[in-house]
Formats: sequence, structure tokens, C-alpha cells
Amino acid sequence: MIIDSSGPWKKSEEKSHCNHITNFVTINDCANIVKAFGASPVMAHAREEVADMAGISSALVLNIGTLTSEIVDSMLLAGKSANNKRIPVVLDVCGARCHKIP
Repeated sequence: MIIDSSGPWKKSEEKSHCNHITNFVTINDCANIVKAFGASPVMAHAREEVADMAGISSALVLNIGTLTSEIVDSMLLAGKSANNKRIPVVLDVCGARCHKIP
């Protein structure tokens, strides 16, 4: 992954938020990576909160390693909101060939 210093990760007085919808195996590592770049990690995954969170985030990361039907619904809502706001969406396809997407 290449991070452009002029993009959503650039250092500024106000921290950027990056929402991750990821699995519980990688959640801590993902948060620490975002913190290392000076941004604020958010791990909102509930269907009721993801669209609003994408609305205030600078980026959205979707990890499809361990899916449930609830998580897929949340990812779709968050992705649509992120696209409407025109923020980057990173799709982490880890485990994509290991299961059928619900």
C-alpha cells in the first residue's frame, strides 16, 4: 500500500479517522497501523452506525476474511456511504477463496 502524504493520511492539526470493518484476529493490528500514521482508528461494524461513521471518516477498510451476513450488510452500507462521500475504500481480500460470501 502506498500512502500519499497529500491524501487522507496527511498529518494535520485535526486527526483523520479511518473506519475498519475487519475480523477480530486483525483488529488490534489494524488499529495500531492507523495510529502509527497519526490517524484515529475506528472499528465501527454495527449496521446502525457504519453509514454515519463513513460519513465522518477519511477512509474505509473492509476485510472479508471472516464474514457473516450481518457484516456483509454493514460493509455494503459503509461502502455506499464512503462512495457517496468520495473517500477511499480499501478492500482486503484475505480469505476470499476460503468461503462463499453470504
